[in-house]
Amino acid sequence: MESVTEAGEVKDMATEGGQMKATPEGGETKRMPSRSFSRQASSRQFQRSKSILESGSYSRSSSILKSDEVAIETPEPVEEPLVVGFEALRPLDVKPEDPLPADPAGALHGVLENGMRYYVRKNAKPRNRAALGLAVSVGSVFEEDGEQGVAHIVEHLAFSATKDYSDHDLVHFLESIGSKFGPCNNAYTSLEETVYEILVPVDRPEILSKALHILAEFSTEIRASDEDLEKERGAVLEEWRLANNFRGRENKANWKFLMEGSKYADRLPIGEEEVIKSVPGQRVRDFFHTWYRPENMAVVAVGDFSDLEDVVKLINLRFAAKQGHDQGTNRPLTIPRFPVPSHNEPRFLCYQDPEASVSMVTITCKAPRTIARTVQDYREELARWMLLLALDSRLFRVSKQPDAPFFSGVSNTEVLAISTMCNSLEADCCEGGTLQALEQLLTEVARIRLHGFSEREIAVARAETMASLKTTYLQRDQIPSTEWRGNYVEHFLTGSAMPSIEYSSQLRKTLLEDITAEEVQKVAEHFNTTCSCTIKTTEPHAIANVEALKAVVAKVAEMERQGDIATWEEENIPDVLVKELPTPG
Repeated sequence: MESVTEAGEVKDMATEGGQMKATPEGGETKRMPSRSFSRQASSRQFQRSKSILESGSYSRSSSILKSDEVAIETPEPVEEPLVVGFEALRPLDVKPEDPLPADPAGALHGVLENGMRYYVRKNAKPRNRAALGLAVSVGSVFEEDGEQGVAHIVEHLAFSATKDYSDHDLVHFLESIGSKFGPCNNAYTSLEETVYEILVPVDRPEILSKALHILAEFSTEIRASDEDLEKERGAVLEEWRLANNFRGRENKANWKFLMEGSKYADRLPIGEEEVIKSVPGQRVRDFFHTWYRPENMAVVAVGDFSDLEDVVKLINLRFAAKQGHDQGTNRPLTIPRFPVPSHNEPRFLCYQDPEASVSMVTITCKAPRTIARTVQDYREELARWMLLLALDSRLFRVSKQPDAPFFSGVSNTEVLAISTMCNSLEADCCEGGTLQALEQLLTEVARIRLHGFSEREIAVARAETMASLKTTYLQRDQIPSTEWRGNYVEHFLTGSAMPSIEYSSQLRKTLLEDITAEEVQKVAEHFNTTCSCTIKTTEPHAIANVEALKAVVAKVAEMERQGDIATWEEENIPDVLVKELPTPG
């Protein structure tokens, strides 16, 4: 079962990315699955969260789709498509203010009578299989004090029993179709969503029908009796204990520090031990009845279907009659959003744990989350991606110097919450070297703000980005159904633009051609210590202290004000490796 971890991810400590999710084992923080073409600048580099180059993963926004809006896109007639190579994609005639397509490409989608959304897509990867999902736009941040961990418990209870299925019925069915069983394998709980997932064969119609029936039961018919709760407490507590290792402790400390002042800080999905041990059954039932309502849900079906309309009819049959539980006038009419306060002065944390295997410094600058809705938004995302590539290249060169202040350095952009993102820098260094590593990281971004990048650096970043776009385009027919399922869940949760891969590749290729060095340089402003910045050191033995960190920040800021940071020294790489060709033999 999954829930939240460190900046950019929240795991079932049991983030997409984005948000944090915690693994049952409490091991290394992992992102939600995506097809990111990250540049591996170091062994610890995190996957770029919600990368703009992902073939089908679309960024979150703070907007929520309204339940009364219905849009259905009819698939093209079944025929062999005209295959166009990436190089043959012609530039588009677009304006910066032009909107991106809002409807999710390639899917039949709409709203059932009860307000539940649905997405159905044909995809034959793998053949004769379908990836089904039920997304609930409710997670651990919706818990009140004394409920920390209840959202995760509800997820567990879904696999314990429902109105029509006992745990033995669910186990027998999932095992009979070769599917892994259990909340850890078939679901995850995060800060702002809970998602149930099943991969089923489609060669027998009755299997698809029963799988959808199970998901429909999860939507409003989870049995949450006191007896069921007592049986699940032990499993949830074991996950909590497994998450309480070094990585879990560090993630929890970092998350509270990063999200200080917001409700997110104290709502990691794994919950609190005392709540898991003693929360009353009625409180769990109240949470389930309040939030598990059709208008807060979407069902997704992506697979090797012979007829999409038949799948839509089956979804109507299984889900349309489901109704939420009446909670009176206290029930929220809309999904609430929770702000993350900004701050001008940087905050500092010196985290020490004897189990830390390496010393590390992390700089994180929070910002309001933006969503790509116009052509100009796409252009700015491409510029941000190019900055990350160019900056990582510089950090890599610094790490290879004889007196390098760190072993490896990496930049990143990731999603913290549905309305908040962050830009970050991270470096691994020797014990006692965190101050030098911090100074070098701050100096490099200040160098960019002062002097920018050379045309050669921009050309290299553009070429790498173009190569990633090409790979995404050429592999568009190999995307597995599970990934498409995740993309449509993301569309439901955020309302983000979801154009076809063909269109987005053509648009990004058009925009990428003329992005300037000045546009890329401008992105470095978001890596400033005045931008809701947090600075954290992690060490096995306490060496750095807050006053020393503040002194480093002040030193680099003064150097930047005085213009005392030199331009970047480029490598002397000749344009021609062999000037005079030898005489042929």
